[in-house]
Amino acid sequence: MLKENILALAQRYLEQEIDRSGFAEQFASLYHQVRNSRHAPLEVRSLCSSIMLPFAELSRGHRDEVSFRQELANAILPFVQWRVYAKPIEIEIGTPRYRASSEKPVVIRAVA
Repeated sequence: MLKENILALAQRYLEQEIDRSGFAEQFASLYHQVRNSRHAPLEVRSLCSSIMLPFAELSRGHRDEVSFRQELANAILPFVQWRVYAKPIEIEIGTPRYRASSEKPVVIRAVA
C-alpha cells in the first residue's frame, strides 16, 4: 500500500497536478511511515531512498526543479509494474490428417 501511495504521489507531481510544497509535505509523511515501520518491505525502503537523494539536492538548491522531475522519473521507473495487453490466441493441437466429421480439434486459448 505504501509503495502504491508513493508511486501515485510521484506520478501526480510529474504530471504537475501538485506543486513542490504539496509533494514535499505528502512525501515527508509517507517517508516517515516507511522509516518507522518494522514491516515495510525492502522494495519500499529502496523506493524511498531512490527519491530522497535527488529531493534533498532540490531542497538544498543543488538541483533545479526540471532536473528533479527527470531524476524522480528515473528513480521510480524500476518500481513501476508494467501491464502487458495481448490478444488471445488459438492453437490447434493434434489435428489428425483424417478425422470423422464429429471429431473436433483440441483448441487452447491463451489469455494474457
